[in-house]
Order: sequence, then structure tokens, then C-alpha cells
Amino acid sequence: MFHIPSLKAGMKEAGFVVTDGPSMNAKDMSEFYDYAYRVFGLNKAQAGNGLAYPSTVTSAIPGHPANPATPAVEEPVEALIPPVIFPAPVVPSTPDDSEDDELSHTSGEVIETPEAE
Repeated sequence: MFHIPSLKAGMKEAGFVVTDGPSMNAKDMSEFYDYAYRVFGLNKAQAGNGLAYPSTVTSAIPGHPANPATPAVEEPVEALIPPVIFPAPVVPSTPDDSEDDELSHTSGEVIETPEAE
């Protein structure tokens, strides 16, 4: 994996404008593609693939893992967030008819209602 601060430092030395920090935003990536093309002759696809797979590009690029000037960085392992575990649904053993709709029990029979006078 590329050492991004070293890559950005190399880009700054070559006159490209990049942000500070350990990550690359969209503007930094645009500058990187331009840098890789002008300095190393890599097209956009080669440069992007090279960030993900450093063995596919030259080790002369600053921040490349095989570049002797790249500092060895041991990245701390972050603990994963534990998964959310939901309780199993409780299924009643007998169906509860108390909430059934009264109309569902009628079988076409006519219910007489008292007439209003």
C-alpha cells in the first residue's frame, strides 16, 4: 500500500498542489493522475490501478512500498464494531383470536338491527 504522505510530499516537490494529511481527496487524485502522467508516463487507468496494486507500477514513485525512501509504517489494527444481534421473535403457541375483525366471522348471514323510531 502506498504511503500517502510520502506520495503527497513528492508531488509537492514536483510543483503539484495537494492537501496535507494522510488521505487523498478528489482534487488530490486529479493532481496525482496529472503527476503520474507527466513524471512517469502513466495514463489514468495505470496510475489508479497502481495505487491499489503497487507491483504494477514503478517503485520510483514516492510512497511506493518498494521505494527505499518510503518509511516503514505499521498501521494500528482497529477493533471491529461488534455485530448487532437481535433477539429471536417470540411465536405464541396458540393463535390469539381476540384481535380478529368481527366481519371475518360472518358467513353471509343477515344481522338484524333494531329499527329507529
